[in-house]
Amino acid sequence: MMRPNSLNLILLIFLMSSPILGHASCTRNVAVAGYDGQGMNTGLGNINVTDNYIQPPGSIIATSVVNYAPGYSYPSPDTVIYTCDQTDIGSIYEMFATNGDDLYGGFYTIGTEDGLSGFYQNKIHYTGIKLTHLNSGQAFLRTWQQYPITSYLVDGTKIKIRAKDFSAIKVEIAKVSSDGYTSGAVSNYCGTGWQAAGSYACTQPNGYVIFKGPGTGSTPAIGSDSATNYQGWPTHWTSIGLGTPPKTNVTMNTTCVARNVTPTILFQTMSVNDINQGKTVENNISITVECSNTVQSGTASGQTAIGIQTSLEAYQTAQSLGLVNAQGGVSYLLSDGYGTNSMIATGVGIALKAPDGQDLPFVGWQNCNGSGSTSTCPGGRDAGWYPILSGATNAGSSSQSGYQYFTTQFTAILKKIPSETVTPGSVQAKGYVLVRIQ
Repeated sequence: MMRPNSLNLILLIFLMSSPILGHASCTRNVAVAGYDGQGMNTGLGNINVTDNYIQPPGSIIATSVVNYAPGYSYPSPDTVIYTCDQTDIGSIYEMFATNGDDLYGGFYTIGTEDGLSGFYQNKIHYTGIKLTHLNSGQAFLRTWQQYPITSYLVDGTKIKIRAKDFSAIKVEIAKVSSDGYTSGAVSNYCGTGWQAAGSYACTQPNGYVIFKGPGTGSTPAIGSDSATNYQGWPTHWTSIGLGTPPKTNVTMNTTCVARNVTPTILFQTMSVNDINQGKTVENNISITVECSNTVQSGTASGQTAIGIQTSLEAYQTAQSLGLVNAQGGVSYLLSDGYGTNSMIATGVGIALKAPDGQDLPFVGWQNCNGSGSTSTCPGGRDAGWYPILSGATNAGSSSQSGYQYFTTQFTAILKKIPSETVTPGSVQAKGYVLVRIQ
């Protein structure tokens, strides 16, 4: 989002005049993060776009959940971004919208004909991007929305709003059937045409979050169109985009898709005493995938791997219990409601064995950041990934020429979590089968 210099002058005059009104004032403690290529990246790592047989329009082909930190502009979750007076409690908000003026930033909705809502055009052809503000549950739209900030650190008469006090944002990429738009938006700072394979080339953000509080100056009216309303940009804005370093990478490789999985795994009832004595129960998870005959199976860059991901809630609980390794792999799948629902057993979790009989972590929700200009995701076995055809059984040719079915077996094991106290209750955990180009 590139704005006329005159807007900056108007903002300066407004901020200079604000203290005269006698209001409390929130102070920004870190550098501005609202310019193009600043703020937050999308944490997606690699987006692979392939044929409509494997990725039919309407399907989600990449997803992540990102926080303000660690990221490009905010190094630590404990980074204090704003300091306000305690009297400001109840008057501080997050505003959010797409980058509504730009051709590839959030001007055009896309994918409605495929049953999608809240997706906007980006520079990757035949895809849409959706951002969801998780604290409110609302998708980013071209119209400005706001939600109160209720998390902060109290320090004397002040409150400190840290990076971790802002809402996490869910990012989704979907395949669409629309050819897309190459003109008609308010602006097209990244030119026209589509992204080729490689590092995402457009630095235009896909969305913005604004901090709104006493003394922060003019902001767009709630419900107004972000294509023409960007008052106060960029001083209290945080941008989020596919082109923010470390940038999303785009590939166009042949791959696989999961077609069938054992829907429910049932374990026999065990007593607390049995669990404490080290007894376990196990059951198999059967997964059928359909793969291109030219797929590269493995966990190296450009290869296809399979993993089983925890729910976001279970991942966050596992983090609090120290069950997540440095690569984001989760050693035990926990029940949703673990530690908060008295009907759910604690001290027990589900471990996983790969087809080779060795332990395999569950895939977590660690952001794909990396240390270079292009985003990289945690990969390999420690992150929960396994070569998709390793140990798989050929299950026959597909009706689609050039594809075959394969079946593989993972083993789920219910067992005691070391150093945790076992309490009786039910185990109700869920996981998601993921197939991903590394």
